[in-house]
Amino acid sequence: MRSCPIGFLRSPDYIHRHLWGQRDSGILTNSSTFFLQNAILTMSDATVVAAPVLESFSQKLLIAAGATDREAEVVADHLVESSLLGHDSHGILRLPEYLGFVAEGSITAGAEITVDQRSPSSAVVDCGLGFGPVGAVRAIETAIS
Repeated sequence: MRSCPIGFLRSPDYIHRHLWGQRDSGILTNSSTFFLQNAILTMSDATVVAAPVLESFSQKLLIAAGATDREAEVVADHLVESSLLGHDSHGILRLPEYLGFVAEGSITAGAEITVDQRSPSSAVVDCGLGFGPVGAVRAIETAIS
């Protein structure tokens, strides 16, 4: 099973305290908290989490922050895949930053993406201050069509 070493995730309580300033924000159900705690393996200096578990957990955090289901799916997949490929600077360590940007309004969850100025060889894709990975997917789809 593929897994990601991560540094910011110590426990569900750590996420609650440091991202939302409280112990129990209701983001995780008892079953998902139990599942997450049982999926974390501590090895030397790194915490290793199975990729599907980390992706699901990331999606739940993004949705709780206001992202749509589709946005959460795309962003979580991008972050986990980047970490798995060794591009940690663009990987899961960015999740707390993304959540903070949504909270402060620098990223607009649910942003409307528009495609303007189409020509046979180019287009302008306005992502409306939304998540970069979501905008990138739309730009790729536009280029293919």
